[in-house]
Amino acid sequence: MIMTKDEAIDQVEKSNKAFYIEALRFAESWIKSVNMFTSEDMIADFNEQAREPRVWGAVMRQLSRENLITHYNWTTYKGVQGHGKPVRIWKVN
Repeated sequence: MIMTKDEAIDQVEKSNKAFYIEALRFAESWIKSVNMFTSEDMIADFNEQAREPRVWGAVMRQLSRENLITHYNWTTYKGVQGHGKPVRIWKVN
């Protein structure tokens, strides 16, 4: 079955609900200490607790829906596992 990006994010969020809630609470607090960031920056600060890294897509989407962050620009993923893919730069509202 082929899923859209939003369907895949929803599935990861639902199957990792406890971790999603923990990550979202961390993110809501963490963004109060920065002006601009990428999800990679946030995940690095949470890294020792990150059990399911795919849940971060759902976290970023929720922060955006709550108008706590806004897409600002693009950069390239710094970690080698990202293979230089584009990554959003977020601005804290």
